[in-house]
Amino acid sequence: MAEFQGVTSPAMAEVAEIAADEHMSLKTGLRDVIACVVAFYVKHPEARDFVTRHAADSSERALFVADRLLKPAYATCRALFAAGIEAGLIRSKHPALFFALLNSAASQPAGFPALLNRLAPEIQREAARALMTDTIVATLLHEPAQTAS
Repeated sequence: MAEFQGVTSPAMAEVAEIAADEHMSLKTGLRDVIACVVAFYVKHPEARDFVTRHAADSSERALFVADRLLKPAYATCRALFAAGIEAGLIRSKHPALFFALLNSAASQPAGFPALLNRLAPEIQREAARALMTDTIVATLLHEPAQTAS
């Protein structure tokens, strides 16, 4: 499990840096964090299976995964997601729900580009991940609702 901490630490540091950037707009920060999460799973597909397999049971290993991987990853983006919810950019009731949904959407299997190409041959395998990132951003981030004045 130590190998996953080594893998996740740089990604968490990048997310924390984006989240703390006061010169970046909230929407840009959220978009960049989403892209960072997608890039992490593309680069480390083994992390997806590892977390899914070990985090849900009631063993000591599950507690370790939650305490050493999931909670620190969530902590790096919780405030940013909460700000996105408050601003109306994220339509979720809680940052943890958004975190779970984002990670689920971003952690597609390694064969995702080939599968997508079989479903829609016009989508080139090389473009699949970038298109997925764009789709996740478009699906999960919204313009704030306009209030009637």
